[in-house]
Amino acid sequence: MLKVKLIEDKKIWDEFVSHVSIHTFFHSFEWADFNKNIGDQSEKYGFFEDNKLVGVTLIIKVFAKRGTFLFCPHGPLFKSDKINYWNFFLKFFIQKGLEEKVVFVRVSPALAEDNKTQIMFKKNGFRNAPIHMSAESSWILDLVDKSEDQLLSEMRKTTRYEIRQAQKREYTVIKSNDFKDLKIFLKLYHQTVSRTNFIPFSDKYIMEEFLAFSKNNQVMLFLEKHDNKIVAALMVIFYGKGAFYHQGATNPTGRETVSYLAQWEAIKEAKQRGCTFYNFWGIAPTDDPKHPWYGLSLFKKGFGGKRVNFVHAQDYSIKFWRYLPIYLLETMRRLKRNL
Repeated sequence: MLKVKLIEDKKIWDEFVSHVSIHTFFHSFEWADFNKNIGDQSEKYGFFEDNKLVGVTLIIKVFAKRGTFLFCPHGPLFKSDKINYWNFFLKFFIQKGLEEKVVFVRVSPALAEDNKTQIMFKKNGFRNAPIHMSAESSWILDLVDKSEDQLLSEMRKTTRYEIRQAQKREYTVIKSNDFKDLKIFLKLYHQTVSRTNFIPFSDKYIMEEFLAFSKNNQVMLFLEKHDNKIVAALMVIFYGKGAFYHQGATNPTGRETVSYLAQWEAIKEAKQRGCTFYNFWGIAPTDDPKHPWYGLSLFKKGFGGKRVNFVHAQDYSIKFWRYLPIYLLETMRRLKRNL
């Protein structure tokens, strides 16, 4: 029989998470702090079997205009994905939703997509959420026992060419974890938003994300420079065994192929830090050229790696008649964005 306890010891938590084969920074202590700083609440629980820690889950109480809900991002994480562990979590999650009197609960598992998991969620009363909350198709580059030469050889030919051309043309990359340099990133970010018309994160969101991970040197900006001008910027988070490319921006007046060198420097930094994988974050779920993420996905795939598909976000409605209009609203937003 599993037992649940709150965990407030960061060392115990991080040690467990870093040994789970698939994990992201969405299940870190820092992400819990970040959510608190943007106005939400979070709790960190451990699942114990015979007094041994076998799983953890971060649960965030999201205070959204459309309705308050509980959210588990890229989790829970278990030592082994036993069906009884998952069934226990889902019942626990529903009970938490009832106790908190939220409209619904939502989970975006870092769990490989297959029919068995879909059946498990359905049996517990969950349904596919109308939108995704976390990256559900990610592009991940394995760094284990690979030299820089090998990583370069496994890239697409055009990607290698762009990296070498940038070096030849004296593009440089500045690495920084100084909060003051975040202003440079945000300036490019706003230009990117106006050029591509995607739905951006707020400045507060990005600043709080940076601050949450900068405390322990877990975030770095990679600013690509040419002719005394910053032409691209990445924000990469280092957590557990992975590096995660979570935010990016480019200068609309620069070369169309800028940021190849910045990505390469971020990958090398990940290797130096002992990371075993580099997560390029979300890509389009298919290779459809009409998908709004097609170009960005093609860029990421050029560095080598593989696609990892996670189970789609799952919802359980606590208050159905309040959940229904939320479901319809989120469905309309997804269709409008062509996602």
